[in-house]
Amino acid sequence: IFSVFLPAFSLPFCTFTMPLGGGLALRASAARALAQSLPWRPMASVQRRGMLLKVTPTPNPESLKFYSLDSTFMSRGQTREVKNSGSRRVPASGAASSSLAERILGLPGIASVLLAEDYLTVTKEPSESWNRLSPLVFQAVMKWETSGAPAVEASAGSPEGSSSEVSPEDDLEKAIQELLEAKVQPMVQKDGGNLAYVGFEDGVVFVQMQGACESCSSSSITLALGVRRMLMHHLPEVKDVRRVSDEEAEELRQKWKQARSP
Repeated sequence: IFSVFLPAFSLPFCTFTMPLGGGLALRASAARALAQSLPWRPMASVQRRGMLLKVTPTPNPESLKFYSLDSTFMSRGQTREVKNSGSRRVPASGAASSSLAERILGLPGIASVLLAEDYLTVTKEPSESWNRLSPLVFQAVMKWETSGAPAVEASAGSPEGSSSEVSPEDDLEKAIQELLEAKVQPMVQKDGGNLAYVGFEDGVVFVQMQGACESCSSSSITLALGVRRMLMHHLPEVKDVRRVSDEEAEELRQKWKQARSP
């Protein structure tokens, strides 16, 4: 039905560059350490008829990136994160359900799933082993592909493809979001993460780190040396960039929604 290939693997240091005039390069060696510690070869591929999946490690040892060479999960430039919160599935980026994420989150030990255009980032609980979980994730993706169901089902009031729940209300917010989408998201998504724009208030940009970035030790460096410096360099109105949790982001959205209400 499907075949598994385990080619030789050599992982370089994870590097991404964020242009800041002279340029800024951030490096992380965590992915190499992960590759050396895993009992299985960290790049594998599974092909089932029209679908070819590859899995690669990320700088976060609790997250793996499942990359599709010939299929898409989301519209271009869109992301959706769904977390396992006890018996509930909590969409962290919009009120939309995901049958694909539901299948993966149904596996014991899975903490969250980040869906993007052509990859999934699956994050496990620290006590679990990828040696056990990765084949199960492959199987869940293949069963979803066979079902023909969409990866994300848009619900009323939440159009699919919304990469941010907050619509920019002025030119400054539009500029912030465009900079994040053009200069930051492609870099963090390369390592299986995502940076979601929450909003702007009193000179502060509020963001959420998702996927492999959420619990990665190097995400604070990315935020401080990359995102903050880049935005402050291009937009003098920006004084700081703060990372918020799901609960804090929801509180901010509710506050702004009430402030806009007549």
